[in-house]
Amino acid sequence: MRERRGLIMEKVAIDMAAWVKDARARGYEKVILVGWSGGGSLSLFYQAEAEATFSVPIGLGERTFAGTSGNG
Repeated sequence: MRERRGLIMEKVAIDMAAWVKDARARGYEKVILVGWSGGGSLSLFYQAEAEATFSVPIGLGERTFAGTSGNG
């Protein structure tokens, strides 16, 4: 019998991050996330995670922090 595996939201969000990164690399300044049913939940989950991470320039590099983005 084959093992059944469910959707792991965190892994799918990583895929969505790659799609957003690709769109930005192609020159799109804004990316609108939309979804139906589970895709809507995924879009909201991804956006919440994206807003909870921010980068601060430090010296010659950047450092990424998880937490508030300072917007609220």
